[in-house]
Amino acid sequence: MRYTEDPSYLILPTKATIERIAKREGLNELSEAEWDFVWDLQAKAAGAKVAEFDEAAAQLEAATYAMLEADAFMQRHPDANQYYVTSSFEHEYHHWQHQLHHALEQVDLNEIPGYNHPTKAVRIVKLLRRVQQRWVLRQIAIGLDYDDNFVAVVAQMIIGAIERVENLTESDLAMFKTFAPATGDNPDDDAKFLALDLQLGGMDIGELMRIARHLDELSEFQRGKSRPISDPEGEEVRLRDIKELGELGRVSQQAYALPDRLRMKKAVTGELGVRETQTRRNKKQLLYLVVDGSGSMVWGGAVSASRAAGVVLNRLQAVIDGDAEVYVRFFNDDLRAEEYHAKDVASARELMRIVTDPTQYAGGTRFDAALAKASRRIQELVASQNLREPELVFITDGDATVPDVSILNGIKMHSVQVGPTEVERLSELAHASGGINIYAGLSFG
Repeated sequence: MRYTEDPSYLILPTKATIERIAKREGLNELSEAEWDFVWDLQAKAAGAKVAEFDEAAAQLEAATYAMLEADAFMQRHPDANQYYVTSSFEHEYHHWQHQLHHALEQVDLNEIPGYNHPTKAVRIVKLLRRVQQRWVLRQIAIGLDYDDNFVAVVAQMIIGAIERVENLTESDLAMFKTFAPATGDNPDDDAKFLALDLQLGGMDIGELMRIARHLDELSEFQRGKSRPISDPEGEEVRLRDIKELGELGRVSQQAYALPDRLRMKKAVTGELGVRETQTRRNKKQLLYLVVDGSGSMVWGGAVSASRAAGVVLNRLQAVIDGDAEVYVRFFNDDLRAEEYHAKDVASARELMRIVTDPTQYAGGTRFDAALAKASRRIQELVASQNLREPELVFITDGDATVPDVSILNGIKMHSVQVGPTEVERLSELAHASGGINIYAGLSFG
């Protein structure tokens, strides 16, 4: 239901325009309450007043919504308790109505990064959903129902996140810009919104960027750059010094302007330039990241998960630059079956979204099974694909039994410890493999 009246001079975008923006932002469809919220936001930005929450009308709308959703649910799950299902849908929808109204009262559309008001309005819906998801996960973790006080702090969470994003440096925004889905409007706004989305999703963007920047400063953590190599079918031509007289047929045209004796003398002394075709499509580096997916990674403000995301963001930059391919697997008691692969810009952006999803972090911690399977998988990838210099990056906040270095099968491993304490045995394993250990709990300086 609507809580504003559209000013006579306000021209609202069509529903098709809003649907197109919503899909671009990753929202497949909007609920009736969300549609009204989008229109209300734009009317408020044009000067309309926001009416008080209408409890009776909201309950009627929630009951209608719940009845329709429950019928559809019962067709898929005929054995479910229809009364319980209907009550659950109604309660959740009514709670959402309260959140939307409170956000409508408190949030200023002009402070949200975006090209225009329709885009900003849709983005607020997306941010509210992120906060809702974060809260539900927290409530499940501590075994409670919805907390009514949550409605009162939703808008304040968004406002606080906006202030945090506004304090980002230009270099921070440049990195977020790389990973922000391009809307074609304003890359700076897209970068700010990505940071805002991550912050409200539970990530600490300050810790995320701190780790990503620090890794750039470590010489041992520098990735291998793509280098030109000789290739008869290459797309580039360069001049290099002649190596043997059999290459005289490939000397540069300028060499034929020299007298024959002088040209031959320069050939013998290696001073003639020889044409050579080359390519930069040489093997990319294989970076295999194993990320701790235990529940402790999101405890205490998700600092550990934020640091892990910073490591992944840093390594994904090599994908953006065309120097590497990145694989990511989560582990808890064992290495999870799902393997994520980034080989271009689009897949790197998607992988960043996955690593910052708080639902990825649940379960216990065990090192040996994850490391054994990861090292075997790396050997398979090197044998079957055009990849070089494999490195395993092991990211954890936990302490578990640390296996012998033989479990890595000769693979170099870097350990990045993102928890409150450092595990010395894990550091020793990294050094024994030829890698380094990074304790991210320290304040880098």
